[in-house]
Amino acid sequence: MKRLIVAVLMAIGVYLAFSLPASAMGEICPVRLELAPVTSPSPTTLYGFEFVSDGARTVNATVAFDTDGGWFTVDVPAVTLVEKLRHFTGPTVTFTRSDWISPVMYIDFPENVHIHRDWIYTARTVGDNFGWQQQGTVRCPPQTETAFRASAKRFVSGAVPQMSSTDADKLDVPPAGRSIVLRAQTSAALGSVTCDEPFADAKVVKQSIPDFPRELVHAGIQPATSTVTVALNSDGSVGDAWVNEPSGYAALDNAAIAAAKASRYQAARAYCENVAGLYLFRVTFDPNH
Repeated sequence: MKRLIVAVLMAIGVYLAFSLPASAMGEICPVRLELAPVTSPSPTTLYGFEFVSDGARTVNATVAFDTDGGWFTVDVPAVTLVEKLRHFTGPTVTFTRSDWISPVMYIDFPENVHIHRDWIYTARTVGDNFGWQQQGTVRCPPQTETAFRASAKRFVSGAVPQMSSTDADKLDVPPAGRSIVLRAQTSAALGSVTCDEPFADAKVVKQSIPDFPRELVHAGIQPATSTVTVALNSDGSVGDAWVNEPSGYAALDNAAIAAAKASRYQAARAYCENVAGLYLFRVTFDPNH
């Protein structure tokens, strides 16, 4: 039997919305940002947003916005994230995972703007078990172009598992009476675009091909896909790797993780600086070819 393994690798930058940890977890920033413009009335100066993390914590943060109307920041007061179960559908399996999510809050810009990029600029946590609290105020890296486009889409087919629409918070509806509405403040530029290539996605330099697990060679399994999230440091070295989308077979997932860790990468660039980020390493195991 031939053991054909087709590997598809794709950079997704810093803020991966869908990560299903196996035995390890990695975070580039204490929280991730999910944001959407309020759709009524249109045009609007309001954006709904929430913070998401991989574990329990209370966090306050400054969010940066690079827009066609200049730079803005928003200081978000301390908010406690609460566990929420989310359901996902991938190409080969369905699964659930827990995210820790803040209440939906809102940002009001002084005028209608188009956001080029947004990211958590700094964050400070209390009560987390990832070691962020001991670091005090953490500065988080900005996103690449691909990462920003991916994070702007709440439901993404193919590249990452698709989250059930019933699990998504409604960020695009107007705020209710007790909603927190924060005013965006003008800011000096928080990044430079003066170099020849200010933005570039992370990429693989040398790909490691996983072996098909011996114990599954004659198991009669169907083709299965395992997607691994690789946390890259700003020098391109691997900080950690974990299952984003399980294949349904632990042996396949472990083989994919091992190959992802053994591969070599070039770090992403954002605003003319190499930045830490996440890389999506996707492997399809097909025992029939």
